Amino acid sequence: MPLNITKGDRPRTVYPPLRLLDRTHWYIGEERAQIVRRARQSDRRYRPPANLLLNERGRAMTRKLLTTQLAEAFAAAGLQGTLHWLRHTFAMAMLARLQVQARTNPDLNPLKVVQVLLGHASITTTAIYLRCVELHERDLSESLAYLYGELIPADG
Repeated sequence: MPLNITKGDRPRTVYPPLRLLDRTHWYIGEERAQIVRRARQSDRRYRPPANLLLNERGRAMTRKLLTTQLAEAFAAAGLQGTLHWLRHTFAMAMLARLQVQARTNPDLNPLKVVQVLLGHASITTTAIYLRCVELHERDLSESLAYLYGELIPADG
């Protein structure tokens, strides 16, 4: 899937999982549609923004708002974190998984694959993730498999 609005304005390709695409289509057809209907009932002049994500009043869910809400959720849970940490979580999870696959496929270069997926110009930038994964590979793999299974149930 091509993505043109990115950090540094460099076009990238993203590879969303099918379950995420299914959930997104459901959100558009059900939840977002319901938000738009409610907003139109409140204000006949309402026109939905082009943004995919809307808040409960039908306004665009901006990056700033999403960042703020995620920071509040982290704080409420007694954790430190940011929206950008989600990118790091993806990178480390992907790198850990690719390293497992590389054991049986010597032609696979996990770090190079993650570099391409993240859109890094330099492998040095991507290598930052490698040290963390090497130190905590087993814990990361088990924890993320559990977490993803809990967050995105197979039946939905």
